[in-house]
Amino acid sequence: MAPERSRKGSTLTLLLIFWSRFSASRAQSSGSDTRILGMRLERSDKPASTSHDGIIQVTEESDIQLRFYGLQISIDTWERIRFVEQSEEMNSTCADFTKDISIRTNMTVHGQGTSGVLGLRIKPLRKSESRRDYALCVRSSPDGKWSLLGENDGKLRVVEEKRYLLPVWLQVIIISCLLALSGMFSGLNLGLMALDPMELRIVQSSGTEKEKKYASKIEPIRRKGNYLLCSLLLGNVLVNTTLTILIDDLIGSGLAAVVASTIGIVIFGEIVPQALCSRHGLAVGANTILLTKFFMLLTFPLSFPISKLLDCVLGQEIGTVYNREKLVEMLKVTAPYNDLVKEEMNMIQGALELRTKTVEGIMTPLSDCFMINSDTVLDFNTMSEIMEKGYTRIPVYEGEQSNIVDILLVKDLAFVDPDDCTTLKTVTRFYNHPVHFVFHDTKLDCMLEEFKKGESCDTEDWSNDAENTAAHHRNKLQFKIYSNRKQLLKYVCVSSEVNLFSPSQISEKVLLRILKHPDVIQEIKFNENNKKSAHHYLYLRGRAVDFFILILQGRVEVEAGSENMKFETGPFSFYGVMALSAPTLELRSPPHIGGLNRSVSLSYTDHSEPQSISSTQPAYTPDFNVRALADLQFVKITRSQYQHGLMVSRLDSSPQCLDGGHGPADDSTTSALHPSSEHTDEMTSLLNEQNSRTQHT
Repeated sequence: MAPERSRKGSTLTLLLIFWSRFSASRAQSSGSDTRILGMRLERSDKPASTSHDGIIQVTEESDIQLRFYGLQISIDTWERIRFVEQSEEMNSTCADFTKDISIRTNMTVHGQGTSGVLGLRIKPLRKSESRRDYALCVRSSPDGKWSLLGENDGKLRVVEEKRYLLPVWLQVIIISCLLALSGMFSGLNLGLMALDPMELRIVQSSGTEKEKKYASKIEPIRRKGNYLLCSLLLGNVLVNTTLTILIDDLIGSGLAAVVASTIGIVIFGEIVPQALCSRHGLAVGANTILLTKFFMLLTFPLSFPISKLLDCVLGQEIGTVYNREKLVEMLKVTAPYNDLVKEEMNMIQGALELRTKTVEGIMTPLSDCFMINSDTVLDFNTMSEIMEKGYTRIPVYEGEQSNIVDILLVKDLAFVDPDDCTTLKTVTRFYNHPVHFVFHDTKLDCMLEEFKKGESCDTEDWSNDAENTAAHHRNKLQFKIYSNRKQLLKYVCVSSEVNLFSPSQISEKVLLRILKHPDVIQEIKFNENNKKSAHHYLYLRGRAVDFFILILQGRVEVEAGSENMKFETGPFSFYGVMALSAPTLELRSPPHIGGLNRSVSLSYTDHSEPQSISSTQPAYTPDFNVRALADLQFVKITRSQYQHGLMVSRLDSSPQCLDGGHGPADDSTTSALHPSSEHTDEMTSLLNEQNSRTQHT
């Protein structure tokens, strides 16, 4: 059964093949059974597309090719294809064919008559139309009836050709230039307006050479702040508007144009230029100054009146001005980025806070102060403690710590030997540094003015310039003050350490005059090669002397007693007081009124007549040796100098005679009172000079 069925199937297949070929050849010979099933766009010389619902969309005045699908398509099938206009108001029929689409002859057939390509020419749309839809009409035979093909399979839509304002290549170039201008205006608006006039003046004075050049270019137009601002903003708005229109014309209206314009303006017109100009605004502004001036001139008719209106309403632009508090904060905030060291920052900050801070705010509380009692002995332990603390100025109190009586400078201890066990009071009295007392709410600037009023102890360079004549005079005065203070220090030392030189014994001006004498302050240069030289001995045991010595600088060795005990002393030690305290002098009243106006008789206690002071008085013989151990500076006052000073002091303090006569004393009286005319002249000149200086001061 199986072979029989196989033979029957093969026979049926051969019959069907024969019949189909016969039918096809018959149909081709007759051409009456052509059937169009659909079409698609093959090619177009202008923009064309197919919508998602299958409608073919082409541009007016374009040449296109459509591929038609169907059965029994031949080269003359084009005669059975027509298009009619399709309107939404009425249903289209194949009664009136359109002439807007011309069909070319001779269809190209492919695939044994199942498809063919036909060329079409699309004519322009009417002026009032932006698009027009057409429907495909076909018929199966030359004499057959025309019918519409499907719903969307045979639809063709012709749209208006897009026309650009400018050629595309030119639009691309212009859009690129407008993006650059938009970025420039946006960057200059931030960079130039951030440079206020005050900052530009600072840069012109203190910047680098390049910065000074840039600032000089920008400063003239930056002074016209509102005019510059209006010009930049108008230029930016004009450029951005033009840019948007061109992008819309190039891309087309819709979301794409909005996105493209936004991205282009934000990225290339705002973010990038503002990030650049915020850091390099000075350089960018100077290099684009000509372009900025051009747009200021271009927008002058609109921007200048607006700027004048803003000037009237807002006033003149001054710039950023910092007060004291803002300056301090600016220095603190910019500390990590500037080149100021910590000490400079502290000095600047302190200077700015002078008018606001009080002395109470900067002074160290007494509980935290390192202080010394005035009765403290400057031994080794005390000196070590002072040095360990590291303070240069130490308050000295007496009794309670709140009772500060003096100030000790560490440099005052340079010539103090711990082995001498000198009391602190002796050192502070010698230097006598003034202590300033002020109220706790006194401002620091007031205190600075008080300090500036103090007399300077330093000498300054003298200038030969005529413009510095006043400074020259002031420097000479300061040098004189310095010399006088040296004498004063010696006076304080002598008068405080030795009772014979106290103000009750000898007057201050006389003692100062004695100390000013060139022979009083002496020095000894120590010879290391001959330490036992006779030149080093100030006093020798058993050798009579008539002078007093007070050590100012250096060290000496004293050898005294029958056991020849030796010890070393330093500054402020003195010897030979008894050499000055030989017979006491007494001041008596004159025996009569007349003759002398300021004359007195000077005699010993047991005599009634004036006597001359001569060398017949007993000399002082020391029982010790004093030898220099280093370079010395010391005060040496002889008995004659002291007694003449004592006499002049008593003359100066005695009352004037009531007699009206003011004639000079006779020679005998003068000789008795003044045995040495040389010393008398010296003391007289001393008094005259001192009195004259006192009157002037």
